[in-house]
Amino acid sequence: MSKKFRQTQTPKVVPIATLLAVDKEGNVLLAKNERGVYSLPNIELKQKQTLENSVRMDMKDVHNLEVGTLSLMNVYSDSEFSPSKWLVEVHTIYYTEDFEPNGSQTFYPMYDVPENIDAFSKRVICKYYDDVQKSFMDYIRVHGDLY
Repeated sequence: MSKKFRQTQTPKVVPIATLLAVDKEGNVLLAKNERGVYSLPNIELKQKQTLENSVRMDMKDVHNLEVGTLSLMNVYSDSEFSPSKWLVEVHTIYYTEDFEPNGSQTFYPMYDVPENIDAFSKRVICKYYDDVQKSFMDYIRVHGDLY
């Protein structure tokens, strides 16, 4: 009597750190990849590094940008943005305003990002923008007009 075993393949989990860097004017840093598509700067977790250190090293090495304080914004694990069913990307989103741009980076207004931006980056930016507007309106509702 032969036994049949069902072979199952478990997906590979890839931890990715993504950075939402917003300058003093409220513009967001975007990077352009080799296919000409814009996205938020992101990096796959490096061995023996934390996600935060991976972000800091990538920003310094690739974008020539020293990043200070990082705040955890969100964690996404959405099959909509994973390239295949056997690869699951877990995106940890960090937020910072703590950096000094040196002119070699490209910042865009959040409400006017390039059309050829990847869907994940657009989703993160829109969520942040909506949350900021909601927080502002909540503040006005509680404290009244600013003037």
